[in-house]
Amino acid sequence: MPATPVLILFGLIWWLANWPLRRRTPLTRGTYWLLSAVATALPTFTLVVISAGN
Repeated sequence: MPATPVLILFGLIWWLANWPLRRRTPLTRGTYWLLSAVATALPTFTLVVISAGN
C-alpha cells in the first residue's frame, strides 16, 4: 500500500508534536491521547459524513 509510509510519517510527526503538550496537561495519559486522536479525526469524519449525504 503506497499510503503506508505517509501514514506512518504523519503518525510520527503527530506523536512528536503532542508529546511535549502531554507533559504539561493535568489529564491522564490515556485521556489525553484519546482526546487528541478524536480532535484530529473529527473534522475528517465530519467531511466524510457530509460528502456521503450528497
